[in-house]
Amino acid sequence: MKFRDIPQFISHGSYQVDVQMEYLIKWIDEMVREEGLQLCPDFQRGHVWTEEQQVKYIEFVLRGGKTGKTIYLNNPNWHGVQPNGEYNDFVCVDGLQRIT
Repeated sequence: MKFRDIPQFISHGSYQVDVQMEYLIKWIDEMVREEGLQLCPDFQRGHVWTEEQQVKYIEFVLRGGKTGKTIYLNNPNWHGVQPNGEYNDFVCVDGLQRIT
């Protein structure tokens, strides 16, 4: 396979929001159930934070700490723009550890 034969993702996200954590959790759960969002696609490293790391992260956030990180999800068929038969997985690209 040549590089030019690899299907490209969208060039950049066209939708972003800034939401409170409790809404984010509900929305992600809904996207998993209703839209097939894959939080741990095969290219993700899986759930690797220890419980201690998870607790420390939540404490940091509750103190008002900012991570400067965005959670990236990719859905090439957002609003029905992806042709049938093309790559169409709705996946978490970055942010799995912070979500879980």
